[in-house]
Amino acid sequence: MSIESERLEDELRFIVCAFREGLLWQRTCGASGLPAAPPSRKNTAPAFDAPIRNEQQGKASGGVESSKGSSSSIDSSPALPVADRLNLSVEQRLARLSDVATQIKTCERCGLCRGRKNVVYGTGAIDVDIMIVGEGPGVEEDLQGIPFVGKAGQLLDKMLAAMGYARSQVYIGNVVKCRPPNNRVPEDDEIGACMPYLREQVELVQPKVMVAMGGTAVRGLFGLGGITRVRGRWKLYQGKIPVMPTFHPAYLLRNESAKREVWDDLKQVLRHLNREVPKREK
Repeated sequence: MSIESERLEDELRFIVCAFREGLLWQRTCGASGLPAAPPSRKNTAPAFDAPIRNEQQGKASGGVESSKGSSSSIDSSPALPVADRLNLSVEQRLARLSDVATQIKTCERCGLCRGRKNVVYGTGAIDVDIMIVGEGPGVEEDLQGIPFVGKAGQLLDKMLAAMGYARSQVYIGNVVKCRPPNNRVPEDDEIGACMPYLREQVELVQPKVMVAMGGTAVRGLFGLGGITRVRGRWKLYQGKIPVMPTFHPAYLLRNESAKREVWDDLKQVLRHLNREVPKREK
């Protein structure tokens, strides 16, 4: 398969995934059908310079905007268009991340909210080389409200150190922000409920590269199943951000023989960033 064919295939999968998330979000909101099409306005040129805003809808659904244009109810103010988010200053983007992290504490989009102790939003710097995307909180993360702080997180810190990065030099987030019961794999509706948060994180952090750790991360970002099938092969998120899928650190704790494969994937990330690859593998 050519590079262009792979790119088109990735984009098609992303569209299908986004459409599925939209349907799941509609169901979460209690919708039972698609909205009726608005009356046609013949001989009226579309306005691209300013979004058309429905006042009632704006008051009810202002908040974090997904890539489909839908928004959440966690924020009383309308979400910024993507172009505006890209033009925000560093201080404004940090403030926006902080605001959403505060607002998400009361999120009740899915059933995971009933068993959580803390919402685990994300941590790290912005304008970074690397953004790590994991599955969801475990026991320790749920207790502390910080991603990747258990045994898997300790291993992640070692992996980052081997690449020449400290935790504070990357951004770390998860597909779902609340711990699934008994650390089970998140369900589709739970992933769909949380993906608008992750998309906004990506848009505000603006990483050069993303590393998708584990099957749930790949499923959330691309709608793909099976990490083994895509591990080590570059993907494009929203057609612009390179993503390297690899195994989750928790998997490596159970399967040490896979560490070499993950290190190979991380070396690809370093080469893409034009960073020196350590000669001694750790």
